[in-house]
Amino acid sequence: MAASIIDIVKSGFTIVTKNKIVFLPLTILTIFSTIFTFYYYGYPSSMFNGAGVTPTLFEIIAAILLVVFSIFVHLWTIHLTSSAVRRRVSLESSAKVASKSFFKFAIATILYGLIVFGGFILLIIPGIILSIRLLFYPYAIVLDNSKIVDSLKKSWRVTKGRWWKTFGISFLIGVITMLVIFPIYFAVIFIYRDLVLATVLLDILSIFLSAWSIATYTTAYLKFKK
Repeated sequence: MAASIIDIVKSGFTIVTKNKIVFLPLTILTIFSTIFTFYYYGYPSSMFNGAGVTPTLFEIIAAILLVVFSIFVHLWTIHLTSSAVRRRVSLESSAKVASKSFFKFAIATILYGLIVFGGFILLIIPGIILSIRLLFYPYAIVLDNSKIVDSLKKSWRVTKGRWWKTFGISFLIGVITMLVIFPIYFAVIFIYRDLVLATVLLDILSIFLSAWSIATYTTAYLKFKK
């Protein structure tokens, strides 16, 4: 029996709650990102008054490295969540797979962006369809060691006949994320008027929600390709 959208979303939640090690890469990324943000902007309120608008060479390099590391963490977490399903979680082995997948993912992402952008030029709807059909290319690269073009082809195959289910998963992830983040964030600002506290809470929530969304997509990919 095919798993429903709710079943897949619940499976993603189960993976991250029973395998808390999957939070580690995202936690490390969040710490570095927060340090950089505070260094560049200073106190969070200054983010809105134009402080730090002229970056130094060091800040530009740091920002680039942060982007590179965020990509690595994304790939690392994909493999960790897949390993959690097989109950063979290893930070080191997952990190090695992520590093080997990095350049293939980077080039595939450029191709993905060009294809989807071309679809959006054609009256938007084709872009939406393509973005969903090709959504699983990172998972094909990391979990199946697929080549660049093959990863896009594999995503196309596994989503055949499952476009609405894949769209539903993405939509539900987006809705749940917004329902969790926005009320808490603005409630803290309104009640405590503390942007630092709100930012810290947002970072903590983002770690959990990011891990959960990746685990959910990993679950969907593994089920779809059977």
